Amino acid sequence: YYSFTGGVIFSELLNLKNDYFTYGKIRGNWARVGKDTNPYKLSPSFTIKSTLPDPGYAIDPTLAYGINVLPEMTDSWEIGTDLRFFKNRTVLDVAYYSTVVDNQIVTVRVSPAAGSILQVRNEGTIKNHGLELGLSQDIIKKKDIGWNAKVNFSFNRGKVIKLPDQLTELQGTQYGDIFPTAYLNGSTTSISGLDYLRDSLGRVIINESGYPKINPAKGNLIGNREPDFLVGLLNTFNYKNFTLSFMFDTRKGGDVANITGRSLLGNGMSKFHEIYRNREFIFDGVVQRADGSYVQNTTPVILNQQTINTYINNVSSNFIEDGSYIRLSYVTLAYDFSKLVRGSFIKGLNASFTGRNLLLLTKYTGSDPQINADVSSGGSGAMGIDNFGVPTTRNFNFTLTATF
Repeated sequence: YYSFTGGVIFSELLNLKNDYFTYGKIRGNWARVGKDTNPYKLSPSFTIKSTLPDPGYAIDPTLAYGINVLPEMTDSWEIGTDLRFFKNRTVLDVAYYSTVVDNQIVTVRVSPAAGSILQVRNEGTIKNHGLELGLSQDIIKKKDIGWNAKVNFSFNRGKVIKLPDQLTELQGTQYGDIFPTAYLNGSTTSISGLDYLRDSLGRVIINESGYPKINPAKGNLIGNREPDFLVGLLNTFNYKNFTLSFMFDTRKGGDVANITGRSLLGNGMSKFHEIYRNREFIFDGVVQRADGSYVQNTTPVILNQQTINTYINNVSSNFIEDGSYIRLSYVTLAYDFSKLVRGSFIKGLNASFTGRNLLLLTKYTGSDPQINADVSSGGSGAMGIDNFGVPTTRNFNFTLTATF
């Protein structure tokens, strides 16, 4: 582990402090960190198998162990600035970061011809870079009343720089025919699966009978789980002994694979069946004419169960949805009772009531767009995979805090 951190307070260095500009600092750091893996992934070891008698002990034949795995190395650097104005009433914090991870240790799918299905190995190099910006403003700052607003803005971009053995993509855990996928020179959070055949404008190609044509390739790029940006807005109001604070959390972009919705549709439990089953339906797409040009499809078909399963449920891209949302993360109302107990053995007394996850505005048709199928998943991860996961719960709590 190597690290370096440094900064310059240029407001004092250049004697810039005045009534408008209070403080300014430029900071930067660099670090290099090595990481190993679970030692039981480096050589075969016995594990308890419940499917064997007694139960018994066995070696997993589907996993090829990482005999020649090298340490995973992470190089990161960050540069930022902290600016304060109007006697600290306005605070601006900006940081840009870049992280490069080489020799990633992941468990990936390999050809069964190798004698196994999964293998622990080093899988190339990835890079993450992004921006974090925070702005705090005291809008009202008086003796008995105050209002402070804070805005946080951030985005991250992940890219695969290198993969070994002439690989062009790295697939994660399988969800039917949908895979979290990292593409060489592409995003680390892509989604691959089955899609329709499309023209150069991305429109679905429909045959003469009114049914869409399905692309036989399975590894099509059908989505990206990485958000365009994240925004958080925190407001805090103070009036004498009362404090009211609430926070809105916003995400723009970031696709979600609705595996739960796909299963409901395939089992006849989706609301889609109430609206469309055994009724006429026109697939949105274009029909190719003899001269090679395309016209809008106008041929209706009957959405019986076979048509739904073959041309809708069978196509992975139908279950990729926009994960944008606006969420009221929490609201807290607090009161300070310290004046009422002054002179007693209690030095401070505060009470607060908090409600969390009170409101969610989204076009996502599943339970919650902010979901992760497996928080322990390696490789390209399972963020944005809705696979029968439990959504964020709404809860309320009352807190009484006493200081003696």
